[in-house]
Amino acid sequence: MIVYLVVCIACAAVLAVVYKSIPYFRFAYPSAKVQAIGNPFVEEREINKLLELKSLESFKNAVNSFKDYKLKGERACEIHSSLEEHLIESIEMLKRDCTKKLEKFFDAYINLRDGEKLKHVIKKKIAGEKIEEVKVFSQEARRLINLLRFSSLEEIPDLIKNTYKELADLLRKGERDTFVIDASIDRENLKRLMEVKVPKEVREIYKEFILRIIDVMNIRNILRGKWLGYDENSCRKLLVGEGFEVPKWRIEEMLKAKSVNDAIKALEGTRYFNYMREHIGDIRSIQPLETALDKALLSIGSEISTRNYPLLGPIIDFMIAKEMEIRNLKIICKGIEDKLKPERMKNLLVVR
Repeated sequence: MIVYLVVCIACAAVLAVVYKSIPYFRFAYPSAKVQAIGNPFVEEREINKLLELKSLESFKNAVNSFKDYKLKGERACEIHSSLEEHLIESIEMLKRDCTKKLEKFFDAYINLRDGEKLKHVIKKKIAGEKIEEVKVFSQEARRLINLLRFSSLEEIPDLIKNTYKELADLLRKGERDTFVIDASIDRENLKRLMEVKVPKEVREIYKEFILRIIDVMNIRNILRGKWLGYDENSCRKLLVGEGFEVPKWRIEEMLKAKSVNDAIKALEGTRYFNYMREHIGDIRSIQPLETALDKALLSIGSEISTRNYPLLGPIIDFMIAKEMEIRNLKIICKGIEDKLKPERMKNLLVVR
């Protein structure tokens, strides 16, 4: 009888350990895979090699020497398109490899990326310009953009009212400020991301990831608004939600700031300020500030990976770094085509 009880207790203990380990089994393979692939083009060593190249052909060959890249095209615009496809393929790979409980997350994330193309189409409509074929990757965005391409600006609100209600209302009221329109699209897509249900063991880190994106978007939008001379109320329209490290009271300080410099100073005490403080002074362009924000987000990805290893953390880090990689590669590709000096390109790049 005692032996039987001992065996039962031992079995129960083993089952408890196995049960607690199940979340790790779900994420072990994709986490290991993304770490094996890595993100070489946010590393200074690999970036410096690309900056020395003189032709797009040598650029393609250098990038394609990494097994997960298969760039195509002869001109920079064609290679850019191939890079965008690679980004989506990387997200689709994660979707296949991860638990099915994360499928809606990856779909919503692709939709957030496709939101950039929706912004492009609406801007073209406002400007009265012809819209060429637009490459998008989510089924919803493809359907919507195909409808918008051949519709008038006046018809757009009725076409988007079920997916982008706030934007439909703005357009009906005559809103034509493209920054306000961009923010409305981002708000809707971020809301969908936030509503995605994910496994409980990664819920907290997932929420932080989305809120960090909101932080960066809010800061970037306010700085752009201040740079363009927007007043407090106009800048307020550019907010996309409440983030992680920049609460409402700090946002209010930024909105009330009289200059870009003052808006940056309102962030003192946050991680973002540490990356932008060196630019306080004679600001001649908003670009260095945006690059600094991207560097902050890249460092946050690395920290999330460490804190939530080996669950969703490494996957989030990979996704953030992959976005920066694609951005870096686009800049270098275009720079080579335009024969820019490496120093000029390097100032625009985001590296660890």
